[in-house]
Amino acid sequence: MNSVSKERALKKLLALQNLRPRICYVLSLLRIHSPECKHCMASPTSGDALRIRLKELNGRTQECSHKNEDQREPPRAA
Repeated sequence: MNSVSKERALKKLLALQNLRPRICYVLSLLRIHSPECKHCMASPTSGDALRIRLKELNGRTQECSHKNEDQREPPRAA
């Protein structure tokens, strides 16, 4: 490989590295991005505690909504 082809290969590699965060951003907007993405580190280890707490709170909210549905009166026919 000559120096020109090495430079081109390096430029392609850098372009792909610069493009990957944009791809991850678009995927996250579409809500199909994995939180365990190895390319962009969407969930760094410092956010693990926050993610666990949010899951706990989400579970509590869902439990409360199920309890509220049970207490409601059935809709009346007109």
